[in-house]
Amino acid sequence: MIEFYSVMESVLRDAQLLNELKQMHEHIHEKHKPVQEWIDEMEKQYLNVTGVVHDAFEYQFVSADAFFYHFLLDWLFSTAKRRSYLKTGGKRYSAV
Repeated sequence: MIEFYSVMESVLRDAQLLNELKQMHEHIHEKHKPVQEWIDEMEKQYLNVTGVVHDAFEYQFVSADAFFYHFLLDWLFSTAKRRSYLKTGGKRYSAV
């Protein structure tokens, strides 16, 4: 991706399309925010960032409650529930 954007930037500069160049940089920033911006946003939400590992993605939770109430897991589990509900033709099954 970096190579694409560097070629695109030189093409826009050569064509003197400075407004489009600015829009491209805004788009890149919107879609690929710098790591420090993500850290700042997390710290605003009272999450402690203890380190950054590049080229990896990992979440650690303080407790099981924090894990199970995390929005991503809630969304994944509710999506799985919806899928299984639709596969059964709307019949609900519960494990006892």
